[in-house]
Amino acid sequence: MIRLSALVSLAIFLATTAVASTIPPSLCERDFCFDDRIFTIGEFGGRTYVHVDYEFGDEATFFEAATAAESMSVGSAPGDLVDILSSNDQAEVENVVSAFGLSSDIWIGLFDADGMPIWQWTTGAASFYSNWAFSEPDLTSNICAVIDPDLGGEWESESCTNTNNYLVEFDADIMLGTTVDLGLGFEIEFTRDGWTPVVHPIPLPGAAFLMIAGFASLAAVRRAKR
Repeated sequence: MIRLSALVSLAIFLATTAVASTIPPSLCERDFCFDDRIFTIGEFGGRTYVHVDYEFGDEATFFEAATAAESMSVGSAPGDLVDILSSNDQAEVENVVSAFGLSSDIWIGLFDADGMPIWQWTTGAASFYSNWAFSEPDLTSNICAVIDPDLGGEWESESCTNTNNYLVEFDADIMLGTTVDLGLGFEIEFTRDGWTPVVHPIPLPGAAFLMIAGFASLAAVRRAKR
């Protein structure tokens, strides 16, 4: 007869394998993969940055990226699309882009809400500093901003409905035990072995459902053997 502890182990196994990445492990040697996304995580100047790369899925529109960023956190610090308020911030973000090896356009948190030449950041900060590329911004229909690594980190305007990867910042540093909420119902913790998935206890109804499914499967096997 199957022991209850074995069924609990089965329930935990099914719950944890359900979040496996669809990305080949060879692409996740340095970064953390979940579902169809690669998360590159690093600390620079006392802040944490996470680049979200949709390796095999659809990338995010500007407002999808902004919403996803706000659902993430490092410890108790919430996330936002990166804002760049000074030349020092610009230099730091360029360091992040270089260290992460990024090459495609990246959403930053800058947008023009009303089509007028008044830009603002998703964090609510006013926009006084800028690093626009030549002939930018183009306000005809492009009212959201990206960093272009091919232009040395200069900014370009794009339609907010374009899709890109994005860069999230957190006012927090990383130390042993730091937990990062990826905003997908999944958390990882920084341990001595690197980033490790956080396994939460399965709520009783869910565990009970998996146990019942286990019993049903076992009964079906026994009937088939008779």
